Amino acid sequence: MASVRSALGFIRRRPLQIAIAASVLGAGMASALLAPTNYTTSCGPNSTASGYGYQTSVASPYPGTTAPGSGYGYSGCTTPPSPPPPSPTTTTTAPPSSTPPPPPSGASSSSNGSSTTQSGTASATNDGTTASGTGIGGITVSQFSSDPVGTPTFSANGEYFDIRVSAGNTFTSLTIKNCNLNSGDAVTWWNPSANSGAGGWEDVSNQTFSSGPPACVTITVTTTSSPSLSQLTGTVLAVGSSPTVTAISPTSGPTSGGTTVTVTGTNFTGATAVDFGTTAAKSFSVVSSTGLSAVSPAGTGTVDITVTTPTGTSATSSADRFTYVAPVTPAPTVTAISPSSGPTSGGTTVTVTGTNFTGATAVDFGTTPAKSFSVVSSSDLSAVSPAGTGTVDITVTTPTGTSATSSADRFTYVAPVTPPPPSLFGYHEVASDGGIFSFNAPFYGSMGGKPLNKPVVGMAEDPATGGYWEVASDGGIFSFNAPFYGSMGGKPLNKPVVGMAEDPATGGYWEVASDGGIFSFNAPFYGSMGGKPLSQPIVGMASTPDGGGYWLVAKDGGIFSFGNAGFFGSVPGVCATPHFGCPVSDIVGMAATPDGGGYFLVGSNGNVYVFGDAKFYGSMLGKPLNKPVVGMAADPLTGGYWLVASDGGIFSFNAPFEGSMGGIKLNQPIVGMAAALSGS
Repeated sequence: MASVRSALGFIRRRPLQIAIAASVLGAGMASALLAPTNYTTSCGPNSTASGYGYQTSVASPYPGTTAPGSGYGYSGCTTPPSPPPPSPTTTTTAPPSSTPPPPPSGASSSSNGSSTTQSGTASATNDGTTASGTGIGGITVSQFSSDPVGTPTFSANGEYFDIRVSAGNTFTSLTIKNCNLNSGDAVTWWNPSANSGAGGWEDVSNQTFSSGPPACVTITVTTTSSPSLSQLTGTVLAVGSSPTVTAISPTSGPTSGGTTVTVTGTNFTGATAVDFGTTAAKSFSVVSSTGLSAVSPAGTGTVDITVTTPTGTSATSSADRFTYVAPVTPAPTVTAISPSSGPTSGGTTVTVTGTNFTGATAVDFGTTPAKSFSVVSSSDLSAVSPAGTGTVDITVTTPTGTSATSSADRFTYVAPVTPPPPSLFGYHEVASDGGIFSFNAPFYGSMGGKPLNKPVVGMAEDPATGGYWEVASDGGIFSFNAPFYGSMGGKPLNKPVVGMAEDPATGGYWEVASDGGIFSFNAPFYGSMGGKPLSQPIVGMASTPDGGGYWLVAKDGGIFSFGNAGFFGSVPGVCATPHFGCPVSDIVGMAATPDGGGYFLVGSNGNVYVFGDAKFYGSMLGKPLNKPVVGMAADPLTGGYWLVASDGGIFSFNAPFEGSMGGIKLNQPIVGMAAALSGS
């Protein structure tokens, strides 16, 4: 409880001082009042005069005290000293008043008492309240029938009283005894100076309860108590009860705090604190004497909510218990997967989207665990499919449960498509205007002579039908005897598309942009370089024979592997030390070996680089070219390869030469080629 100060104390008068001039007082009076003392004083230059000075003690009219006075006198000087002497003055101390102060306005009853001697006792009793003090002074005890202070009203069980002492009293302490508690258990006082002058109820210090009955409280008021003697000039005191807490709602909240709790009980008016255990509430607001709201601080376990007012702190009970509850994370959910299909051999990297993935302990494809998985965030993870068949649900398990199955988590295993046995492989060339040139391969049409939004940049063969797709730099797809599964045509791209590859497993296809971004159409997404730093732009791609992965190749010969596509090396690695064929010219294309265990890269100068189980059968390095090489294709039968130049010239290495456009006028330059089944 807080304490407050006002002023009380008897008035101490300044000692009487008297100054009397000898020229004014007669000699007889001077000799009667003054104790003369000879002294010499300077009256002017080179002269002295004999005179009298004095220091008197004037008898005080109050026993045991004196009022000293001071002054001086002189004679023999014709010129008075400067400054002139002061007029005689005398200061005396007023006697302490024993007259009791008048009762306050509005009091329902009052009583007073006084003492006129220092050893006497002044005492007054009114309706069970007695105030007494030793010394000279008067005391008035008054009673009120209702709260005389006003807002905020203190719940005082109807017991309000006022203690007043006379000004100038000589009390050193005052004893107040109240035996009319009216079922209350504490006394408080109204401090008008509290709360920046707004006033407030505060604790009375030095309270001592008797054992009773009857129950009485004794208060000792001193110069340092609250209230102090100097503050008993009209101090309202009130008898009240400590607060009680009878209910709280809600009875629990998170350990982080922040729960607004409604507290119900009694005697809340003037509450100075609300605590959750030993920790103060973040904030609280008193609504009425029986209700308040408090915001819980952070905490753990079960604690008692207590309310403190100037009359005390509420006792703890089962009714005030508040339990901190650790946050519970709901079970995970799966809202989407991509891609939604993959080969029966497994190895597909699936992006799983949902909620509450943090702490995931398992990802399953049906009843089979994923080959591996990685939690990216609470709403995103990636998992590699195991081998399987049919359609299964992808589920995520965390310590809080396993995701429920739904149509959003279905993954379909797709059996690989076996191409028809060929009698002979040929190839197609494609020009930037979409023109197709077939050599020992069927012709199903082209975009030659048709309007294009953007030029064609590459092509891919459909192993299931023998048809083919063309792809433009804006991602547009043109299908010829091959299914159309969608395209990026008309959609925003960060960078232009530079090539494509077929998925032998699903019959779908991928597009690749120069920043390494991958766009999948009826084909699994295994990852990309989109948004990642590249030393050089991507210029092409190739897929594995089983459709389980793909490679991207950059202009400097850097290789990026995704899915089950193995990394077998790159041009920057083999050309770390310059030798024949290094440094490399711009890489323009790549092709995979028939078994997927290696790959070929080709530069614009016709040089060929081999990695993995790819065999080197020769290149155009150092040989004259009419036009730069722009692409290549592998021969599935022989393991050899073809190179194609921008003028349509074909260069065969351990692969049959079926013809070329070299030396023939083209409307637009050749931009790529693909191996094709003959007679499909």
